[in-house]
Amino acid sequence: MTVDDGVPLDEACHRMVRHLSFRGPMRPSALSDELGTGRSNVSKMVKRLETSGLVAREPDPGDSRAYRVLLTPAGLDVAQRFYDLGDRLTDQVLSDWDAADVETYTRLTERFARGALSRAEEIRRHGLDAV
Repeated sequence: MTVDDGVPLDEACHRMVRHLSFRGPMRPSALSDELGTGRSNVSKMVKRLETSGLVAREPDPGDSRAYRVLLTPAGLDVAQRFYDLGDRLTDQVLSDWDAADVETYTRLTERFARGALSRAEEIRRHGLDAV
């Protein structure tokens, strides 16, 4: 996907935009942890997204020495376009499924997501030994 100025958005920046749209403003260190990438990579992504007008920096209300990264209105618009695209693709894939198949798929996907989130939380609390 490209932003309005035609600059392509790579997968890492795409993930950051989606993450910020879901979680709200975050410190770069928290973004690094949650995205599973180095702080220097986060810094580069923030600069790239800032140059494209998709993110901005704001002082961290909890620590005047730190800042948080947040989506600008343009960034929120791009994030919404990501979600809308995903919805359209899902609709296309499921268009020839009957209602019972969609219900089964939805139920199993929700079950899988709950299980994955639960296991991820265990790993966060107890480390990889929890696997």
